[in-house]
Amino acid sequence: MEYLVAQADNLRDKTIIALLSDSGMRLREIDNMKVSDIDWESMTIAIWGEGSKQRRAPFTAKSGDLLMHFVEVLPLIFTALA
Repeated sequence: MEYLVAQADNLRDKTIIALLSDSGMRLREIDNMKVSDIDWESMTIAIWGEGSKQRRAPFTAKSGDLLMHFVEVLPLIFTALA
């Protein structure tokens, strides 16, 4: 996974690759993820599946660091686009 993350061009792609590898999340689940779905203490993400069933996907500290950094810069990205 580290090789793939290192090859990514930007923080968004690095974070997506890390989450796909660590958590077993599907790309659609990552796309639908909200910041409020992240539980930083348990290092899990709430995922809503078919039939409104919820499961929790774990992530590693390394993916958590990327995710935290991405969440921190996300408002700056939207401000720049406005």
